[in-house]
Amino acid sequence: MKNLLWPVDMDSKNILINFFLILTLTSFTSCTVIDVDYHMPMMKFDTSETTGNHILEKSKVTGIVRAGTGSSHKITLAEVVDPIIFNESVNENSTIDARAHISASAALGIIPKLDISYNMAVDSPSNFGVKFQFLGATESEAKKGWSGSLVGKVGGGEKDEGNVTSANSSGTQLRNYNAVLDFTTYEGNLIFGHRFNESIIAYLNSFYTYYEVEGSLTSSSFTDVNINGTSRQYGALLGLKHTSSTGFFLMLEAGVVRARWEKQNDDTNGGYGVSLGINF
Repeated sequence: MKNLLWPVDMDSKNILINFFLILTLTSFTSCTVIDVDYHMPMMKFDTSETTGNHILEKSKVTGIVRAGTGSSHKITLAEVVDPIIFNESVNENSTIDARAHISASAALGIIPKLDISYNMAVDSPSNFGVKFQFLGATESEAKKGWSGSLVGKVGGGEKDEGNVTSANSSGTQLRNYNAVLDFTTYEGNLIFGHRFNESIIAYLNSFYTYYEVEGSLTSSSFTDVNINGTSRQYGALLGLKHTSSTGFFLMLEAGVVRARWEKQNDDTNGGYGVSLGINF
């Protein structure tokens, strides 16, 4: 006779009981993880042309503003794992993974062949850049033909990863860590492009990026952990920019990029991205 209070057979009941036991155990042994990490954007969204404006000869400021999303390399230097039951631990093995990021930048024309820029991305240090165009017509001239530019960027900053505190079953604190990263960054780009008409330019961006990183995991009760080193990234990107008559533009990029942390890890990935912006 079927049990009206439990309308399933005993095998099904045992399966359900085991399921709830596993679910309960998982909830008790779940953990908090702090990733001590940062991102190195693969996509640059920068053409071979400067804006072509002369700030001293204009009654208004002219330049470019854009925002977009694209591939990046996530460099994880360490992980702080904080289980509810077991002791907190620190994993100092570095890893490199391909991820996605959001970025934005603004450029300002100083003289026809020279721009300055400010570049930022989520979970990555910001930088300032200078672009010098040594070949071809500028963007404001929009003439058909080849163009070439050199770009240099320098940046840095501090990233606070936050802190994690673990406690045993009696509520006694086991360990508290605070993670902070300090950056100094450099980047160089050599960009060649070809403008097909007033609206469309295609370009090839070859670049090299260098991050100097000083990381620390500080604890009030346990030995501090210091993680210092350098990461490098280099690659080649193909891009296409289409600008409308109103100044709005769409940029598409794709390429192959390699990242390396010290002499421990390296990874090569294909990446892509899309960005929208306006010339003002």
